[in-house]
Amino acid sequence: MLKVIKSLPDNAIRPPMGAVPDSVQIARDSMKNG
Repeated sequence: MLKVIKSLPDNAIRPPMGAVPDSVQIARDSMKNG
């Protein structure tokens, strides 16, 4: 989670609570694609 936030500056600007669900959605999409 921390690594993803550091990689994406946009998430750093957004609130932590808002960044968590975004990362979760990305993880689900990556698992579906994989």
